[in-house]
Amino acid sequence: MNCKEEVAEHFAFGGAKGQRARLENEGIIFEDVDEDHWAFYPITTAYRAGIVQGVSATHFSPDTEVTGEQAVKMIVAFLGYTVKAEALGGYPAGYLACAMQLELLKGVKEIGSNPITRGDMARLV
Repeated sequence: MNCKEEVAEHFAFGGAKGQRARLENEGIIFEDVDEDHWAFYPITTAYRAGIVQGVSATHFSPDTEVTGEQAVKMIVAFLGYTVKAEALGGYPAGYLACAMQLELLKGVKEIGSNPITRGDMARLV
C-alpha cells in the first residue's frame, strides 16, 4: 500500500528513483519556494520540464490563483505541444489556439485572465 507522499512523488517524478535527492542537490530556484515548502518538488519538477514559470526569475508566487490562460498553458506544455503553441503566437493566444485545435476546451465555460473555476479546471484535465 502506498502512502499519499509516495503516490504524489511517483506522479510528479514519473517513478524516477533519486529525483528528490537530485533536486535537493541542485538547490532552490525560487526564493519563495524553498526546500521546506510543501510543493517544492512538484513546482521544481514542473519548472524544469517547462510546464510552469515563475512570476520573475527569482519568485514563483505559489499562493496566487491560477488563471484560465495559465491552466491552458500548463496543460498544453505538459502534453508536449509547446513548440506548436509558440509557433501559433506564444502565450497566451498561441496556447489557447493550440488547445482549441486539440479540442481541450470542449465544455469549458470561460478561459481568460481571471482565476479558473474548479469546474473548468476539471473539464480541461
